[in-house]
Amino acid sequence: MADNYGNTGVYRGRIDGDRLVFESLPGEAARLRFTWEIIDSDLTLWRNEMAIGDADWFLIEEYPMVRA
Repeated sequence: MADNYGNTGVYRGRIDGDRLVFESLPGEAARLRFTWEIIDSDLTLWRNEMAIGDADWFLIEEYPMVRA
């Protein structure tokens, strides 16, 4: 995965019901998790979370993605 700041990383993804989840690999000092959750045909929630080491995940940001 690459972002618009030029950062790159390897992530593992899975589909969990109506959710698509990507997580950075275990062992990273700072771990990231990105989630897209389909709420209905017009709304998907996007969520960005982080964990330091083995600590719990905490929310960085969350946005609704609405069909135009």
